[in-house]
Amino acid sequence: VVMSTLANRVVVKVLPASILARPDGEEARRRFLSSAALQARLALPGVAVVRDFGEEDSERGARPWLVMPHDPERRTLREVLDEARDHKLSWQDGLALLRSIAETLRRLHDRGVVHRDIKPSNVLVRRRAEGWETQLIDFGIAKDLGGESLTRTGESPGFSPQYGAPELHRSSGDPRSDLFSLGVTVLEVMTGQCLHAKGPNDFSGLRVPAALHTLIRSMTDTDPEARPASAAEVLRRSEGLEHRIWPIVLAATAVIALIFAGAWLGQRRIGALQTALVEARRDAVNQAAELKLLREKLARPAPPP
Repeated sequence: VVMSTLANRVVVKVLPASILARPDGEEARRRFLSSAALQARLALPGVAVVRDFGEEDSERGARPWLVMPHDPERRTLREVLDEARDHKLSWQDGLALLRSIAETLRRLHDRGVVHRDIKPSNVLVRRRAEGWETQLIDFGIAKDLGGESLTRTGESPGFSPQYGAPELHRSSGDPRSDLFSLGVTVLEVMTGQCLHAKGPNDFSGLRVPAALHTLIRSMTDTDPEARPASAAEVLRRSEGLEHRIWPIVLAATAVIALIFAGAWLGQRRIGALQTALVEARRDAVNQAAELKLLREKLARPAPPP
């Protein structure tokens, strides 16, 4: 719900009564409040701000709520992809989003927090002239490595299987689990298709520079040990990739230019040969005419003396 105050507009998120009425309603309530408290405490760039949170007593019991600033220019990445042509963006946009989210994950992981639910609907985006700005939301199943986990011991977090790392089915995960989800999210941004975490990833539609292709493949490896060790490594390996395409483009342009130049020179050479042939043919015709006249002249009888 968007509400206006004297100073600005805010978003008020309230846990629906239908969720509280479920058998796991109390657990959902606990997660909601723990997530709001963690998000408010983090106060990190790239993490959506929570200004306030609490519970409101009602006839149906206590209902938790939180308040966030409202920015009409920010939308979820899911909304952006749904409206995009072929439900995808350019690889350059995908790279920019990858680096922006990876920077936030680096800060989160340095603070001992694993999000565990990175996906397009949990990323707020805003496009600026200088690039993409991103914010992570919904820390409902986040894991605070330095404090209380938002899921109980032995409990499987309610992550999205289309984006969640395979190890989350059997463990609480670690920072590399976030890198897997980020890789799958960026794949969808670049290809328009969501790849299922459990199946073999199909990279046939990924048309990107080789180094970026290799990075995304490693991020989405089902083996955590084969992934980048940290978000900082992802940032290091992705730095400057948007510029590495230009040598390839320039080389391709040079090859095309040489082909056209060769064709042009070839056409000129062919034209010169055709001109020479025409001139040679004309000379041959003239010589043949002169030879005929000479023969006719020689064949005439000599005049009497």
